[in-house]
Amino acid sequence: MKLNKNRAVVLGIALVAIATVSFLISWSGNDRNIFRELDEEPQITIYVNERQEIIKLPLEEYIAGVVAGEMFPDWPVEAYAAQAIFARSFTMDFISKRGVQDKYGA
Repeated sequence: MKLNKNRAVVLGIALVAIATVSFLISWSGNDRNIFRELDEEPQITIYVNERQEIIKLPLEEYIAGVVAGEMFPDWPVEAYAAQAIFARSFTMDFISKRGVQDKYGA
């Protein structure tokens, strides 16, 4: 599977942004950090409307796909970091409210 240059750049930047966000989330602090209490990376269940299929993905893989799909290759790296933070926050909030679990089981 070959990636064109723009996609490779976007994917690389997205992965750097995700790594940065992950580091910031795990930074030591006085607050309880639920991610430190997990033995493995959280999995999320998503409903793919085009295929009418339910799939499970690691959270970081899902966030990387969201960031790559929402951004343009020439945007600054800070924009990628901000998008990763927003995507993770939105996703976790959506999951906490049960998302579309009642409708699609995901």
